Amino acid sequence: LGRIEAPAPDTIAFYLKEPSAAFIEALSADIVPSKGLFAGRRTGERPIGTGPFRFARYVPDEKIELQAFPRYFGGKPSYDNLIFRILPEETVRILELESGGIHFIQNAFTPDLLPRFEANPRLRIKAKEGTNFTYIGFNLSDPIISRIKVRRAIAHAIDRRSIILHILKGLATEADSLLPGSHWAHGKGLPRFEHNPELAARLLDEAGLPDPDGGGPRPRFSLVYKTSQNELRRRIATVIAGQLKKVGIEVKVRSYEWGTFFGDIRNGNFQIYSLTWVGISDPDIYRHIFHSKFVPPNGLNRGGYSNEEVDTLVEGARGFSDPSLRAPLYNKIQKILANELPYVNLWHSVNVAVLDRRIIGYRVYPNEDLISLAWAQLRAPQEKVD
Repeated sequence: LGRIEAPAPDTIAFYLKEPSAAFIEALSADIVPSKGLFAGRRTGERPIGTGPFRFARYVPDEKIELQAFPRYFGGKPSYDNLIFRILPEETVRILELESGGIHFIQNAFTPDLLPRFEANPRLRIKAKEGTNFTYIGFNLSDPIISRIKVRRAIAHAIDRRSIILHILKGLATEADSLLPGSHWAHGKGLPRFEHNPELAARLLDEAGLPDPDGGGPRPRFSLVYKTSQNELRRRIATVIAGQLKKVGIEVKVRSYEWGTFFGDIRNGNFQIYSLTWVGISDPDIYRHIFHSKFVPPNGLNRGGYSNEEVDTLVEGARGFSDPSLRAPLYNKIQKILANELPYVNLWHSVNVAVLDRRIIGYRVYPNEDLISLAWAQLRAPQEKVD
């Protein structure tokens, strides 16, 4: 960013040092004062922003209370108060929802509970295919993981369809790219790496990692798979470990509290791990994740991926504002990444909101945005709701 000018009361001009097609998308982020997010005598006393609600009160480990902001540019919300209750335990969240103690949850439950919600006449379910992208990341400096045939073998050994069906209960769609299929920059004709244990075993043989005892208990090699302590994440990691074991890869699952886990990932202290990119919109994210100059601490290229052609393509795509000019470049990028596999693409999540049946007007967004809460309404008990 070069400089910012305000030539008129209703006009703002941004002067950039270089072209950035993603700049307009970045402007959708919240605006906060130059002195910080908080106002008041004590740090954190009154966080402020520009949304349809303003901060009222925070009770630590209990709730956050918001009040409608009547001067919001999009119009005053439909009701005066919005309370977010802090309920870390899933069992408590579910019981509160079923008893009417809370009116709404989104994605804050394990998929096994979906049939229970569907059978409850007091509740309704709204779902939308999302942009959140779950993947397995590799440390490409690792002497085993650096072999491309090992990464391809892992991709073919994982049965994503089974995990989506039996663990995620269908609340995901298989991914062949960071971008969902509906995205304007999604590449066409990308390989999907279907579940094929026999091919995975052959690739490992070709990588110089033969089975030492011909299908016996001894593994070809061992890997450490890092994940968080989230119960669903641990279940998925355990299943993936079992699938890789069938082709001779021993996987040791290690789960950590979030701060420790994420610190290890940012610092490159891993062999393989799984995470989710949330709220993907502009494809310029490829530059942040895969450009060689963005290896930590300079960016998000945590696996240390490096490809000069990808660097050139992501920089070139950033210089066009016309999607029809950007899309072919991102198509090439996705094909290169699908061939070299710095990630194994797993799935895109389906966002699911479970609401009190009296709530109307709430919309589920692909990026999990909750903005439509401002204009939802809770009908009185005597009113009929379709």
